[in-house]
Amino acid sequence: MMSQLKTLVALAAVLVIALVAAGCGDDAEPAAESAAATAATGSTGDAMKDETAMKPVAPKRKRGQKEISTGTVGGYGKILQDGRGHTIYLFTKEKSSKSECYDACAEAWPPVTTTREPFAGKGVTQSRLGTTRRSDGSRQVTYNGHPLYYYVGETQADQVLCQAVEEFGGLWYIVNKRGKAITRKA
Repeated sequence: MMSQLKTLVALAAVLVIALVAAGCGDDAEPAAESAAATAATGSTGDAMKDETAMKPVAPKRKRGQKEISTGTVGGYGKILQDGRGHTIYLFTKEKSSKSECYDACAEAWPPVTTTREPFAGKGVTQSRLGTTRRSDGSRQVTYNGHPLYYYVGETQADQVLCQAVEEFGGLWYIVNKRGKAITRKA
């Protein structure tokens, strides 16, 4: 009995060394390693290749975080939207991350605000997201250095009603997934 236990422990040690040497994602599995894995676990699978073990853990959005993701609307391709599918715009008058849209401008083009760091949803690069402080102290979401806005007339997901219009001293454009203005009309 003791001899069998020592043999199983030795076999398990060889298996661990073989798995470490093989590394993640190596699809070529030598017959000896496969046989050792089957003998030790009773399974032909490799624990390091198990789909549940290999799936990355997706970050979870925290309360108060504004989600920015991409969606496809009309002939524009992938555009920035919030977590509810509402279209997001940038304002060409702004040459930095500092907002230039207040009062009547902010009534027509409400800033995308958050109480925490913004959350990168599908298709969005987290490192491009940021915030800037508005004059009232609120945090406005930025992407690729641009403060982000909604258009007040868009009340439903996937609407683009005010693309490439000139108001309040600049042009308003929807934003692509790289954070650049989409300047064409659909």
